[in-house]
Order: sequence, then structure tokens, then C-alpha cells
Amino acid sequence: PRANFRIFDASLSEDKLNGIDHIIVEDYIIDILLSNNAKHVECSKILTSMLLNFNYDFILIETLFGQMLSLPSSPFKQLYYGVVINDLFKTPTLNPIIIQAVDILFDKLEEQDLGVFDRFVEWFAYFLSNNDYRWEWSNWEKSTAENTYKAVFISEVLDRCLRLSYYLRIKRSVPENFHALLPPNPIPYFKYGVASPDLNPADLPPEPMVTEGVEEVRELVEMFKSKKTCEEVRALVVSDRFAAFSEQVALDVFFNAFLQQSSKSFNHMLVLIERYLSIFRSMVTTQKAKTHLLKEITDFWINFPLQVIIHFDKLMSYRIVDNTTIINFLFSPENIQHFKRGYYRELLRNTLNKTIARTDTLTKSLREAERTPETERNPETIVKIQEALNGALREQKELILLIFQRFIGALSDYQKGIEVVGVDGLWHTIFFGLYRDVSRKYIKEIRPVVDILDSVVFSQDVDPRVSTIFHHLKSLAV
Repeated sequence: PRANFRIFDASLSEDKLNGIDHIIVEDYIIDILLSNNAKHVECSKILTSMLLNFNYDFILIETLFGQMLSLPSSPFKQLYYGVVINDLFKTPTLNPIIIQAVDILFDKLEEQDLGVFDRFVEWFAYFLSNNDYRWEWSNWEKSTAENTYKAVFISEVLDRCLRLSYYLRIKRSVPENFHALLPPNPIPYFKYGVASPDLNPADLPPEPMVTEGVEEVRELVEMFKSKKTCEEVRALVVSDRFAAFSEQVALDVFFNAFLQQSSKSFNHMLVLIERYLSIFRSMVTTQKAKTHLLKEITDFWINFPLQVIIHFDKLMSYRIVDNTTIINFLFSPENIQHFKRGYYRELLRNTLNKTIARTDTLTKSLREAERTPETERNPETIVKIQEALNGALREQKELILLIFQRFIGALSDYQKGIEVVGVDGLWHTIFFGLYRDVSRKYIKEIRPVVDILDSVVFSQDVDPRVSTIFHHLKSLAV
């Protein structure tokens, strides 16, 4: 069974289909999407040439959006639906219907689940990038007031567009009265150098530019440029010059030199991490140091969230920082306000997904090792994989418990009226929606820890709206 997804008024169809006929046409469209998911051009041709004796254009577009935005996740990758809708947009009869669908969904943003909201943002940015960023923005000009759900949507779409283009291109694409919703110019903030004149002071972190350690930063940057060996760089890092610094300044110097040089390209970043990995691991050993590294990354790339996402992902991959450090950083009182922004929600989901992916990979490896013929099987290998899997499962359970504890703690503080900078009614709507979306999307991973959550996290006096979602989740888990 599936829920009905309706965008258009039933009167828009030329033929008044009854409920069962409408569902049959939907199923036909869904079957076509399923059987042609690797051939989007062929799929689009079939969708526009179905042998039906009535105009099914509205049902077609409605079904496509319904599948793309279905909860907890769409049947296929978001990109597939995006490509098919772009193909159909070239059809003169479907072009205005797709535009109408977007306008209707935009008007109903306040009614949307956050999981739908975030995917709608992702798709619309992709759609604009394939249509020369042209849109009738004037229809939405009444929605540019700051701190509203619609303004957040427009801002998030423009931020996503920036990942697919460049700043001036996006700025020229929207009317001037939308410029307040544009993301900042994606220039890094190097606090040991001269601030770029293109940087808006309002878009910078509160800390002023620093002077202590400037010479050492410059020397490290030159060493990185000239590809000095790990031993040569380590000699500077453990020298008396570094020993004279406080722990925080020493970390600042190394991290910012790395960030400055790695800002050249994605390849620069990977090469630097791999070349000096042992130095990273020797310097980033405590929770405090790991948290400080995350803070320096978010400060350096304060104007370009995509780089924050990439850096966090790679630091997890190289096990320089762990998943719990990232979650604690995101939910800290200084940062929790930023969950209004899509990239913070993306960081949370990415951290969960990466943890789950590691568990899934080890599970697959163990099954393959156990299927090996006994004559070729290595018992020691199986034991090592099993131990690694047990550790990964334990880490995954602890991460889920931590995330729920942080969700409940933040929501409870809001209900009690505890003031936190940047936390307001709109933040609560988005944050509560994120809590619901995570609970629903990761039901499979949450199932093993439902009883622990019930006894540890939800044993206290939790707001009924929060506990209701958990109890519904618990019934699904069973």
C-alpha cells in the first residue's frame, strides 16, 4: 500500500477518473519508471506515448513528483527523477504543468515534511541548473521576508545552485530583491592572512584575524607547496618554536596552513591528508583537539558549506575524527542554531550514513568469507572481520543513542524556554521535522536499540509531541 500524493485539483483532468482508475494509471507509470530506470531517454519517450484515450499529463507529473518525494525515501536515486523531469520539461504540453506543480508545492511548503522539503530543494536546484537558471522569480517576490519557511527554501535552493555554478552567475540569475537570500561569496577565510576585499564582514566568524604564529603558518604552507616529507614537516611541528605556543595555537597554526594549501583543489586536500596523515593523528588525539579541528574547518569555509561537508567526510574516512565528535559538535550550544540550514542537516545524515555504510560493508565481507569453501577458508580472517563488525555495530548503536539524546535534550530545552542564540519558532519547526525524519528514515538501524532508547532516553518527562513520534516508531520497529 502507498499513500495518495495529490498536487493538482481533480477538476484539471479532462476525464474524471474514479479512484481505482486513477491508481491503475499511477501504477502503470510507476512500472514504466521501474523497468526503464537505467534508460531515462527511453523512459521519457514511453511516458509521453502511453496508449490511453484521455489526457494523462497531470497524472504523469503528479506521479513523478510523488515518487521523487515519497517517504521515507524514494524508490530510486533523486538524480533519476530529476533527469526524467528535465526530459519531460522539453515537451511543450508538459512544460507549463511542471511549472504549475512547482508553484503549488512552493505555496504549500509550510505543510511539507522536512524530508520532502530537503529533497524538493535538492531537485529544484538541479532543475534550475539544467534550464539556465531561468525562473519566474517575480511570482515568489512576496516570500523574500527573512526567517520564513519560504525564504529558507529560496536561500537553500540558491546555496545548492552555487555548488553547480559560480557566485556571479547565480547572482545575475535572480532579481535584486532576492539578493538578501543569496549565500555569501564562497571565498575561504584565512585568519592568518589578509582578508579578501570580496569578503563581507557580516559573513565572517566572530574571532578577529590573528598575529601569533603567522611566520610558522607561512613556513608550513611553503613546505606543503614544495612537497616536503612528513619527517621534515614533523621536525617543525615538534620544534621549540611550536613548543612555545599553547596547545590551541599550535593546532591553529597547523590546521590553518593545511586548510590554506588544501583550498586550491579537492586533489590538494586529499594529497595533503595522505602525505601528512601520521602528523594529523599525532596532533589530533583528544576530544578537544578533534572538536577544534572541526571548528577551524567551519570558520575557514564559513562561506562555502559544501567544503565543510567534504572535509568532514574525508576526516571521518581517514579516522582523524570520529562520528560522535561530529555529532557533539553539531549539537553543541554554539552550533545548534545552524540546523535551520540545509548543510547542517546534511552533515548529520552523512555522518549517520557513513557509519551505517561501514557496518554494511563489514557484514557483506563476513558473509563472503563464510561462504568461502572450507579448504580455502582462513579462520583468522573471519575472526578479524567478526571483531571489526562487532565494533562497528557497537559504534553504530552508540551513535544512534547519542543522536536521540541530543535531539530530546535540545527539544526539551526549547519547551522549557531556555534561551539559545538563533533558536526560535522557525528553528523549532525545522529541528522537530529533522527529528521526525531521522526517526523514520533510519528505522532499520534504530530497531536494535529501541528498548534502550525507551528506558534511557524516554524515561524522563519528555514533551508528548516528541514522545508520540518515538512510540509510533517503536510500534513500527516491533
